[in-house]
Amino acid sequence: MAAIVSFALIAALFRTGDGQTGIKERLQNAAGYVAEPAAKAVDGIKRGFSGIFRFKAITAENQQLIEERDLLKQENARLALDREEKQELEELSRIFHYDAAKKGEIQAADVIAVNYSNWEGVFTINKGSEDGLQTGCTVISGDGLVGKIAEVAKKTAKVETILANNNKVSFRAAGEDGQTGVLQSDGTGLNGYLLQEGELVKKGDTLMTSGIGTYSKGLKIGKVTEVEKKTGTQRVLIKADPVVSFFKLRKVAVIL
Repeated sequence: MAAIVSFALIAALFRTGDGQTGIKERLQNAAGYVAEPAAKAVDGIKRGFSGIFRFKAITAENQQLIEERDLLKQENARLALDREEKQELEELSRIFHYDAAKKGEIQAADVIAVNYSNWEGVFTINKGSEDGLQTGCTVISGDGLVGKIAEVAKKTAKVETILANNNKVSFRAAGEDGQTGVLQSDGTGLNGYLLQEGELVKKGDTLMTSGIGTYSKGLKIGKVTEVEKKTGTQRVLIKADPVVSFFKLRKVAVIL
């Protein structure tokens, strides 16, 4: 196509009658006129191929980055799982130091359902009557007392924690001279009082189950945060924080 256009331009030059003078110059201009778009077309094609190659290189690089990112995600997930498994093993090792565990009278279970949006101090575990669980069985964690079994199905059970509303726990302060008393939940914390007169409980003391009532003796309940002696009486009021982090529970054990 470029050759045909060039020939036509040459013929037109001769028809103008200008003679030989300036023909060379006109031919050069005509050749430039034809060659310039052709060169631009060739450059465009080169740039097109170059762009294709760059696109392929960028695509390959992006794919490599995606694969590396996925590998990092897998590694992070594995490390997180290792940490969780380690925590569970440590928690279970603490649980099985209880005397009941040494006698084989304990059943480990996973927490499988918790209603965090409407916390009422109740959650579900993956063991039930088929595993020997009954209502009233004591539930513990590696840190201390969790609560008791409130409802039992064949394969699951509901646990009512000591933070469930109006739950009462009989306690004894740690130590040989520890006094006994009663703790009651208000839904968020533990409040209570001593059964005897005097003030032999102080802030920071650990409170244990007394063995009176529902729960076995010697299970950690909480630590005293406040002690108040009522004016004009010998009654001592206390507040305590539970030793168990209920929202972090994944593993528990049921004393059968």
